[in-house]
Amino acid sequence: MAAGAFPINRYAALPSPLALENLVSLGSLRRSLFSSDEERLAFLHRMLNGTLALMRGQVGLTDHDNHHELCRLLARLKANFQLSELVSCPSYASRSRLT
Repeated sequence: MAAGAFPINRYAALPSPLALENLVSLGSLRRSLFSSDEERLAFLHRMLNGTLALMRGQVGLTDHDNHHELCRLLARLKANFQLSELVSCPSYASRSRLT
């Protein structure tokens, strides 16, 4: 598993829509919950690396509910972070090519 990837599928063959729903909720964390901008950017980098690993592996994405929740997660990240923050992540370009 890639560093920073979500361990959703460690225990099951397919990620659960409920697990992805929880990631959507995490993607909505307020800026004020982070102690610094560096901590917030590190969180963003892990979230983007995790979504990239899910898209590359295609694990469970044939399930409509899983695909829907992944799309919700991507939309939530786009809404809660500025473009400059998203682009600063090394995996952003790779993730953009997959969407």
